[in-house]
Amino acid sequence: MQVRDIQHRPAVTCGPTTTIAEAAELMRAENVGFLIVLDDKQRIIGVVTDRDIVVRGMAGGFAPSSKIDQVMTRDVCYVFENADLSTAATEMAARAVRRLPVLNTEGHLTGVIAFDDLMISYSEEMDRLARAVRKEIMTAPLPR
Repeated sequence: MQVRDIQHRPAVTCGPTTTIAEAAELMRAENVGFLIVLDDKQRIIGVVTDRDIVVRGMAGGFAPSSKIDQVMTRDVCYVFENADLSTAATEMAARAVRRLPVLNTEGHLTGVIAFDDLMISYSEEMDRLARAVRKEIMTAPLPR
C-alpha cells in the first residue's frame, strides 16, 4: 500500500504571516493539530502543531498576534505519495514526528499522513492476515 492510499486531502495550510491566534482558530475550525506553512509560491517553508503554539508560542512569551513563522518548525521532513507505508513509518520514527506532508513527484503538496493513519492501516492489515490464517486453519484437513 502506498501513502497516497491513506493520506488526508487536502492538507490544511496557512501562510507565514498568519498569526498564532489565526492558526489556532484554523486548527479548531478544521479539527486538525497540524498546519503546513506555505510561501506565496505554494512551497513548504514550515509546519506548526498545536503543541508548537502552546509550548513555543504561548509559553515562550509570544502574543496571539505574533506571526506563525516565529514558532513554526522550519526543517520539514516529508514523504512522496508513491512511497510505501513503511517508508513513511521509518521517516516518522527517525525524525520523531507524528505527521508528514505528502508531495507528488513534481514536489507539490497533495496531503498529510499521520502516525494514526499508519496504525489504522497496519491494524486492518493484521486483521485481514489473521482472518486468512484462521480460515486456512479451519479448512485444512486434519493430520492422519
